[in-house]
Amino acid sequence: MNHEILLIIIGCLGLLFGFIIGKLISNTTFNKQLITAKEQIKNLVKEQQDSKELLRSMSFEKDNEATLKKQFEIECVIKNEELKNLQEKLENNKTEVKELQEKFTTHFELLANKILEEKSSK
Repeated sequence: MNHEILLIIIGCLGLLFGFIIGKLISNTTFNKQLITAKEQIKNLVKEQQDSKELLRSMSFEKDNEATLKKQFEIECVIKNEELKNLQEKLENNKTEVKELQEKFTTHFELLANKILEEKSSK
């Protein structure tokens, strides 16, 4: 009977030690998983911060591009207006040159005729 009680006690102690060892191994595995999960969270938070910074940077760049676009559009309108004015001025100058050419041609013809008349009358 003592032998049976001793076997029961040893069996119970074995179960108790097995349970404790199992619990320790389980806790160690859980702690490893917890550490891994914390690292993943830390990495995800860092990635989120990087993404937010990139978004801010791209938004700032977009605003700058929009400002530059508006400036270029305004400059384009101004340059087109200047070109239009210069073309009008060129046309006016061409007209003036043509009128002066006709005037000088007429004066030259009159002067040539006058000189011819003076020479013929002498």
